[in-house]
Amino acid sequence: MNDMKSQQVIVLAMVMSFGLGLAIGLFLKPAHSAADGNTGMKAAGESIKTTGSGAGETHSAAAGLPGAPGKIEVSPSGGKDFSKLLADAIHETNPHKRTRSLLAIVELADASNIRKALAEVQAMRGAGGREKPLIMEQLLLRWVEIDPKGALDYAQGEIKTSGDPNAMRPVIERLAQTDPKAALQLAASQPPGLKRNSVLSAAVAGWASQDWDAALGYVNQIPDGSDKNLLLLWLGHNFADKDPDRALSIAQQMAPGLNQDSVLRLIGTNLAGDDPQGAINWAKQQTDEHVKSIIWSSIVNSMATSDPKGAIKVARNISSEAERNSAMNDIVVNQWANRDGKAAAQCAEALPPGNSRDNLLKGVAWVWINNDAAGATQWMRSLPDGATKNDILEDGSMSLVRNGDGENATQLVSAISDEKRRVLAMKNLALNWLPIDPEAAKKWIGSSAIPAGDKAWLLQWKQ
Repeated sequence: MNDMKSQQVIVLAMVMSFGLGLAIGLFLKPAHSAADGNTGMKAAGESIKTTGSGAGETHSAAAGLPGAPGKIEVSPSGGKDFSKLLADAIHETNPHKRTRSLLAIVELADASNIRKALAEVQAMRGAGGREKPLIMEQLLLRWVEIDPKGALDYAQGEIKTSGDPNAMRPVIERLAQTDPKAALQLAASQPPGLKRNSVLSAAVAGWASQDWDAALGYVNQIPDGSDKNLLLLWLGHNFADKDPDRALSIAQQMAPGLNQDSVLRLIGTNLAGDDPQGAINWAKQQTDEHVKSIIWSSIVNSMATSDPKGAIKVARNISSEAERNSAMNDIVVNQWANRDGKAAAQCAEALPPGNSRDNLLKGVAWVWINNDAAGATQWMRSLPDGATKNDILEDGSMSLVRNGDGENATQLVSAISDEKRRVLAMKNLALNWLPIDPEAAKKWIGSSAIPAGDKAWLLQWKQ
């Protein structure tokens, strides 16, 4: 999920520009007092209620978290200093012990040594490098906790040096939870484009996790357009796995289209991954037909791998015929047929007659014959005569001959019930078989029911 979100941030940032920059300026503009005869929006983060050293106590956002610990003594570790503990943890050969030791050291870090710890972890190579992203993130979050100003300065320097603001995303999000104004100022300090918009999206996401109404109010003051829609897209993706109702409310504010649908799909996928029945119950509560159609489809796709039969039952709730057919194809053809062609075929055959059923049968046949030619061909020949069977037999014969099984391919084309269709399929089979195995192909052509004129022409074929 985190990788996907990182890719989304880059995409969003490349296209969000002037509108967001203007909104940052509006937000950071100082509020005027009533004595000046003007009114303005109070700058966010001037005072934030926390539950730090006292519930309901008001603290200046610039002061960071209340009750931040000072330097932590390391007496439990036998008097070893922080540098020695860090070095021992980094060089631990057992990966599980290494990870546990590094995570424990995170809690020992303070403002005097956390920068060194980050540098040491950043330099980890080899097997130890696997833990690097996790430990780096935890160290950064620890820094925001004990020294917000220092963490902010570090993040700004890293963004300037590396050009990649995504590595600092944990710092920006955590900072925005307690001091959104500082996080927005960090965004405003970046040049327009990728860096600014990446930082801004992280700031808004962190802010929204603590003060939803204020963060959404900030986004809503941005003029309607692609910039605002893309920032809503990021918020929707960020909350899809945390709060589906809020993510849905964001999606409903977005302009109809691919971005809105992507948020809806992510909501359904995340819900179904955690609790399929809960996802189904949630989907049933929705009233918007488009929302329901997208949500149902994503739930079905999520269930298809582990419970294809259950997914098919759910798919019947999809009101859009196109979405319903797409979901059924994904379950039966893309998922099920690859694992159990016979079961997928039986499922497709049990559906009501119609184009949807016929297309599923053709899809299952195509997948199955490439995985299990013997089982698939036996099933194909057992189907009731008709146009669908003829299509399946011809497609199957082409698949077999391209896989080097011309002999069995001839058995399939011979079973086509419509004479004209059968002769045409035989000629197509011959043309595909000749370049692969000319001798065997010509032997079959000579004894086939292909018309004499076409047969003579095919027998003259030379490689």
